[in-house]
Amino acid sequence: MNSERIIKVFMASSDELTDDRNNFGDFARDLDELYEKRGGGRIKLLRWEGFNAFPDHRPKQKEYNDKVCESDIFFALFHRKAGEYTIEEFETARTHFKAHERPLILVFIKELRDGEKEENSLTVFKKQLYGEFGFWLNYSNMDEMKLKFLLQLMNVEHILKLEIKDSAIEFEGVRMVQLKNISFAANNETFRKLSARKEILTERVACYRAKAVKKTDYVEEPEDAIKELDEVSKELEQHEHFLLELAKSFAQQAGKACSDRMMRANELFEQGKASEANGILKIEDLNRDITANLRRWEQDKARVEEDRKTLLLNIDECLLKTKTAMADSALSLPDRFRQACEAYDKALELQRKLEVPPEKLAKTLFDYVYLLNEFKHYREMLPLYTEVLEIRADNPDAYLPDMTLMLNNLVLRHKDINQYGQTETEYAEALDIYRILASTDPDAYRPYLATTLNNLANLHQTIHQYSQAETEYAEALEIRRALASTNPDAYLPDVAQALNNLAVLHQTINQYRRAETEYAEALKIRRAMASVNPDAYVALTLNNLANLHQAINQYSQAETEYTEALEIRRALAATNPIAYQPYLATTLNNLAHLHSDIKQYSQAETEYAEALDIYRTFAIYHALASTNSNAYRPYVADTLHNLANLHYDINQYRQAETEYAEALKIRRDLASSNPDVYLPYVARTLHNLANLHKAIKQYRRAETEYAEALKIHRDLATTNPQIYDIESCRTAFSYGKMLIESKLNPEKGRQLLKEALQIAQSIQHPEAQQFINLIEKLLTNN
Repeated sequence: MNSERIIKVFMASSDELTDDRNNFGDFARDLDELYEKRGGGRIKLLRWEGFNAFPDHRPKQKEYNDKVCESDIFFALFHRKAGEYTIEEFETARTHFKAHERPLILVFIKELRDGEKEENSLTVFKKQLYGEFGFWLNYSNMDEMKLKFLLQLMNVEHILKLEIKDSAIEFEGVRMVQLKNISFAANNETFRKLSARKEILTERVACYRAKAVKKTDYVEEPEDAIKELDEVSKELEQHEHFLLELAKSFAQQAGKACSDRMMRANELFEQGKASEANGILKIEDLNRDITANLRRWEQDKARVEEDRKTLLLNIDECLLKTKTAMADSALSLPDRFRQACEAYDKALELQRKLEVPPEKLAKTLFDYVYLLNEFKHYREMLPLYTEVLEIRADNPDAYLPDMTLMLNNLVLRHKDINQYGQTETEYAEALDIYRILASTDPDAYRPYLATTLNNLANLHQTIHQYSQAETEYAEALEIRRALASTNPDAYLPDVAQALNNLAVLHQTINQYRRAETEYAEALKIRRAMASVNPDAYVALTLNNLANLHQAINQYSQAETEYTEALEIRRALAATNPIAYQPYLATTLNNLAHLHSDIKQYSQAETEYAEALDIYRTFAIYHALASTNSNAYRPYVADTLHNLANLHYDINQYRQAETEYAEALKIRRDLASSNPDVYLPYVARTLHNLANLHKAIKQYRRAETEYAEALKIHRDLATTNPQIYDIESCRTAFSYGKMLIESKLNPEKGRQLLKEALQIAQSIQHPEAQQFINLIEKLLTNN
């Protein structure tokens, strides 16, 4: 917030709500303190004080009316009646709003208690509101008033961010309201059931941990209760998020014209009936009305402005539908997502056709992108992101920080689908913007500059541009060292991460001594951090340092480091298995690699088997929970693949074949819905399975598998040659060598070897020369 920014709030009400006025005054003062701390701005509350104390009220009332016109938010409270002076202030605010589009007018009406009756003055006023201002804001307690005010404040101060934590809404880490005190949540059946189940499970898990009770004391195993608690907590958190997003949408409509459908949907939502609210906004009804309204708008020029207003209301209905759909717990998550997408598509179609202001179109695009991102529909979101950037590029000075955020998000999506060229361009653009911002406000933007340098370096390392990556990692490290020199608690972890990244790069390009020095410094920092932070950081660096020592054949040192990392992760997993067992499985996998390298096959087999058991358990759990059924299946496939490699090495071909086949089945399934990510893994497993079938002289099966793997790698190399040319070379070499040695098709084998040779001669890769030597030798002898 700008340091000169003062948000003036005029609060008016009759004397029947004195306690609520005083309570809100305390809340406004607390909010003012938070605002001042976070950015130097202020919230100034202008309060009504009883006019009856002034026999001649008119001069005083004029003073108040002047203050109404100065305010940013006009905030009126009603309960049983609508007082003369409160209505006068409301009319003043309405007149000023029509001329100047301020203040934002909010009307709060407190629910009647048993025995109370609404007076005619309020009934008449509500009818007037319904016709011109849409719905008002009902509240039954102070938590509801606070939340609804905060939601409206978001319409004025867009940087305000509310977060849900432990079923409470927080601002700047301060708890503001409990959701159980808010009607739309408290009366919502799904919220009540999930909250009650979470409370029971939390108490049960606490009992298990505190008293170490026997497993027979409850029906389920302790591990089952922990898993169910995790599942229920995530489901509740997701549902609370959807409810809050819907509440925000209704808040945006308060004080504005709205349709009867929106009014009825709001009433049902306030009663806790989110599913019924969604049922009011049926997509087929919206489409029918939009089609008819568009036809009239396009044909009857005399009615163009009136019909345009109707169509703008249709847009608001569609946008509200996107939120009611997601909050409808009676539907499956895919059905909710489908309905929301249909509503977004229709809203965008109308906004483009009506040529709404670009900032409104950009907001809808960005909200839609957020939903698509949540559901990992990356390809669909890319053109929308591009459209947002084009809109905001017209006013770069206003949108620079915002554009860097969007560029970084767009980068991640292109990276997810392996579009590395586009990713590099977007990172570079984001980097240029952060350099500009950091030059004017280094304290605020140098951390972001370092992060973007780090991300760009990650990309350049992925596509084997090691020199460029090294330069970027080094600059990121330099920035983070400087930041840590003045604020070590905040930035030393980033220094350790930067050292780790640089070490990984130096290990990749065989600069082992430099990598070892960087890992050692990172480990020293993280050991110091472990006194205030979990040992997980230490285990991570130990794991990486062990990888290095294994790569340079210092197996004893690597085993010591892996073992320490394993002990740390076992201890962490014992207290929090949901969080740390996957990391335990990672170290087991790495230790198994080591033991396999030094031919301790029995030990390696035991470690792979334990890792596989952990990943299978997590994969089954997530599939049953329907949270993310594919979350751990890639790890199951990876470990099966590793175990198959081991069994292949010790000539247990049938066991290896079974494991490769299961890994391949999982990877094919994953690739069917996300080919950009998982097809490379399909090809890798096919290649290894072909090697196995070649070893047991099943040449026809090997030929089929090599051929499919090569086709995949060729296709991938057309868009990402930096990564997949070497894979095409490797597969063509193995395939051609098999065809020659088996005498299955020597001529085709030589053609494949020539293809592999041509690739190897054209690329910069550490393995290229090795392939050139092998292929030339084979071609000479055959």
